Amino acid sequence: MQAVVHPHRLIRGSLAATIALAAAPAAAQTIEPTFPAVRAAISQYEAAHPGATLPLEDVLARLPEDYRASYVLMRHSQSSQSSTDAAPRAILFGDDAQTIITFNGDPAASGYKRLEFAALDPATHALEFRSITWPDGGASAGTTVVSPPNPPQCLSCHGPTPHYVWRSYPSWPDAFGSEDDALELTPGEREAYTAFRAVAPDHPRYRNLVVEFPELSPVAPYRPTLPGEQPTGRGAFDLAFEFRPNARFGMLLLRHLAQTRIATAARSPAFASGQAAFAFLLANCGGKVDDALARRVLGALGTDSYRTYAERFGLPATESWHFERGPLETGAIDFYPGLSTLQPALLSELWARAFAGDAALAPFYRPLDLPAYVKTSRYHYFATERGLAFWAALDANGPILSGLPGTTEAEMLASSEGYQGLKAAEARQLCRLLGDRALARP
Repeated sequence: MQAVVHPHRLIRGSLAATIALAAAPAAAQTIEPTFPAVRAAISQYEAAHPGATLPLEDVLARLPEDYRASYVLMRHSQSSQSSTDAAPRAILFGDDAQTIITFNGDPAASGYKRLEFAALDPATHALEFRSITWPDGGASAGTTVVSPPNPPQCLSCHGPTPHYVWRSYPSWPDAFGSEDDALELTPGEREAYTAFRAVAPDHPRYRNLVVEFPELSPVAPYRPTLPGEQPTGRGAFDLAFEFRPNARFGMLLLRHLAQTRIATAARSPAFASGQAAFAFLLANCGGKVDDALARRVLGALGTDSYRTYAERFGLPATESWHFERGPLETGAIDFYPGLSTLQPALLSELWARAFAGDAALAPFYRPLDLPAYVKTSRYHYFATERGLAFWAALDANGPILSGLPGTTEAEMLASSEGYQGLKAAEARQLCRLLGDRALARP
């Protein structure tokens, strides 16, 4: 394999190297990583080559290189695309996971002839699943079949209200890097990954994956362990985020999940009357105001359960986990500012939709500028411009309201240099305002 120098400058010095697993097939034009663009490219090819279609492998080769460099690999997939250590399911998500594209690599595996897509509509925040299936005899034996939006085979796992299926930090069973994005923490995982990488350069699909910064991590794209470091160590913090694809993917999905859930809630007739109480609960205001006020706010709703809000805002009771289970139950903050839990993302999305123009609440709106924070924080979550680009993309997906009381960001950053979060008295004042508004609604 040949290292190719790319213009991703290391913050701390030399140039970063990128390894392309093999030379990709020559392509006349890059395909944007969206379902409409992929479908259009295939349709154009089929129109020019009657009875044939653009090979799936050529579609992968024509996706942008930076998109092919951000992915997670499933050793064992419970989806309709099965996988093994030697032929994992690749989930490509790029810098912002607005569109996710998946494939596997064993011709005998289920779903081998399909590309699967999940896309978030930036205007409506609706999540849509699609697939494109290639003909049984190969690209020269017919044309592709395109699924309707959200077909039953997708919603059997992701529905009936379309949502992602991904575990929260730091454990992703069945993925490479299953524990904390390290290979050494699960027996046999590094050996299986090394074996996969040895054959990937000659594989017609996996050779299109890009491994960035191999000089920084010998197991890229996963995090390195330092010489002499125990396998359970955290690795090099100043290089970490380049080599945490599972965590990056999960953080993006949490932001998107919050957007879809709040967009769903906003369509409910109960949204206007319940939004202040919902913010009160998400901001953990119960412990920041006097008990009598907290009891009255929560009593007005009948319970302090997130399930109540799921039902009140139009989500099926069977899917109340969007508010009370899944990512929300993981309280560990670890090394990044509170983005491993759904609660602050929900609060941020709710605040932006319900209170953005509210003059009385405006003084309490103190969003965290993630790229600026990363540049100046003592945690140094990035080693390259690509790492900083990830934080910028995450920031563009909606602000994190780090000043709000009770959010993990506020707790995490309270002692950070230059951080201007809410003081205790300000937090109590905001909670009283939210409580009074919740009680004033019919």
